[in-house]
Amino acid sequence: MYKFASAFGLFASFLLFGGVWMGLISVIPAGMPRDVVTCGLGVLFSGTFLYLLLSRLRNLYAGLGRFWAEAAMAAANLALLLCAFAVIYKTYGTSEATDISSFIADTTVSPEGKVTTFGGALYYSVVTFTTLGYGDLQPRGVMRFMACLETFVGYLVLGILASTVADFVQKWAKTTVDESDSSLGDGLIDQPDGEDR
Repeated sequence: MYKFASAFGLFASFLLFGGVWMGLISVIPAGMPRDVVTCGLGVLFSGTFLYLLLSRLRNLYAGLGRFWAEAAMAAANLALLLCAFAVIYKTYGTSEATDISSFIADTTVSPEGKVTTFGGALYYSVVTFTTLGYGDLQPRGVMRFMACLETFVGYLVLGILASTVADFVQKWAKTTVDESDSSLGDGLIDQPDGEDR
């Protein structure tokens, strides 16, 4: 129960931290102070996310029998990270580089070329996190730093997830081979050399 409470507490603090981050950037006037606060809190938020993800993976490797709970917490942390960056991109602005908009996420733009919908900002957040970089939306101003930060976190997370999945597949394959070897060995009776069955 303690481990669940601590995991929930960490997630709640991550959520609270993200809310404070979003609140501060909407209150602080535009300019250098807001840019510095945004970048600093963005680095702390990303660090907190990476710590929580590594904690989830450590618990998965420990084999505590809570695979799906830990995986769900990791997915919730990832969704929160993507949404937090989307809010930042929407607040500060990303501009549309082409006239083609996504049919999935309405990227309606203002007369200044700023994306005005959360769907468009979330689309840009996912594209940046996965390091695809289609080029249809571009960050403006200090958002270039935030896009670099999200891309760096995306590289780390995707590498960690690929390594984790590969390790689980390797363990599963080894377990499957060991089980099939033991079932084959059970039916064999050692015969002395030269004797027929």
